[in-house]
Amino acid sequence: MTASLLMTPARRITLALGVPAALIAIGWTAFVAVAWAGQGSYPVRYSVPVRGGPVSLTVGDGRVSVRPGTAGRVMVSGTVHYSLIRPKVSVRSTGSGVAVDSKTAAAWS
Repeated sequence: MTASLLMTPARRITLALGVPAALIAIGWTAFVAVAWAGQGSYPVRYSVPVRGGPVSLTVGDGRVSVRPGTAGRVMVSGTVHYSLIRPKVSVRSTGSGVAVDSKTAAAWS
C-alpha cells in the first residue's frame, strides 16, 4: 500500500499557479492552431474613378499595385491574406485620392 502525499503549502502554491498557467498555454496553442489552419487569400482588382491630379492611396496594411486605367480611372489590384474571417474589401474614390477599406484585419500583398 502506498502512502498519500500531504498537501503542503508549497504544493498548494504550485497547483494554484501551475494549473491556470497550463490551461492558458493549452488554450493559446489551440487558438493558434485553428487560426493557422483557417488562413486564406483571394485576389482583388478594382477600377476606380479619379478626379484628376495626383492619386493618394491609403491602405491599412500590406502592398497594393496601382496603375493607370482607362481615361479617368486607376486600376488597384493585390491579394488579400486573412485568417479565420474573410474580410470584405472596398475601394472608393475620395476628394484627396483613393481609399481602400476592409471590414476586418487583412494583409495585402
